[in-house]
Amino acid sequence: MTKETSDTRPLSAEAQEWIKANRDAIESSNAYVEEHGLPLGQQWVAENAAAFACWNGYVEKHGLPLAKYNQFLRKPEPDND
Repeated sequence: MTKETSDTRPLSAEAQEWIKANRDAIESSNAYVEEHGLPLGQQWVAENAAAFACWNGYVEKHGLPLAKYNQFLRKPEPDND
């Protein structure tokens, strides 16, 4: 049986192994958050999680906007000599 994330996608076996291997660190982090609240960066990410999910869905469906202008992602054009 696989564990579920908050958006109901099953966790990969690799993710489950990472969680098992890092359980103490995760519990320590959770205890800190319960006592002190989320650091500002993490709080911002949590507050904007829906926007990230929406954007990621768009990119999965349509690709990166302006990707054709990205020099690092473009394949070199064949040399016609």
